[in-house]
Amino acid sequence: MGSGDTEPEHYVSRPEIEEHLFALIDDKADLLHISGEPGVGKTWMIEKIDRAYSGSKDVEIASIGSHLDVEDFYRNIYRSTLDNLPEDKKEEGRRLTGVGVGPVGSVSWDAESADAPQVQFKYRDVLEGVAELYPEDQHLLLCIDDIHKLSIEEDAIRDAIREAADLLTENITLITSGQISFHRLDTEVSISTFTEQQTKSLLQNEFKHLSEQEAAEIHRELGGHPLYIGLLIEANEPEEIPEIPKGEV
Repeated sequence: MGSGDTEPEHYVSRPEIEEHLFALIDDKADLLHISGEPGVGKTWMIEKIDRAYSGSKDVEIASIGSHLDVEDFYRNIYRSTLDNLPEDKKEEGRRLTGVGVGPVGSVSWDAESADAPQVQFKYRDVLEGVAELYPEDQHLLLCIDDIHKLSIEEDAIRDAIREAADLLTENITLITSGQISFHRLDTEVSISTFTEQQTKSLLQNEFKHLSEQEAAEIHRELGGHPLYIGLLIEANEPEEIPEIPKGEV
């Protein structure tokens, strides 16, 4: 799902993080995790992956909604992988669920209405099979955003992510993103708020007449938060001294 070369609105580039992340992708790591507090740029980084690799790799982005459990997470992975299978393999991929696609008028494999029959399999059990149908000479970047929203304990989320990555093939990279960190995961990329020096450099590059003291004050007021700094840049002209709106940011 390509989205062109244009940066999203209010995006503040983090080249050192992007280069690290891209290096891990190019090395075909089986699992990447992007962590950080709300608004530091995790979703933007996933969108950056989409723009950087669409055309050379398959990129699929899904997001976790609230009140979902681990089976919903596995179902997202299954469906995202299925969507990227060659047309002649998709039917076989659907059959893995045991529901299949019957004649016109019968129940679809992914029916979600209240009247749909309860599916008696677990999506985790079909991940390995659907992954093996994905072409060996292609590379799928399967991005799942907002993983922290799963309604299970954080340790259970980490276990589910690791297990899913183990079930997928070498040419499918699982990239998760959320407000949780892993323990001892070499391929975790953590996005933090800006240091005072990063904020100063960024703002003084954008605003020609901004003093170091004024930049430092903005950093303190905004906590070095990339989202707020990006919004501030968008809302002010380069010749102006940027003003932070009074009241709630």
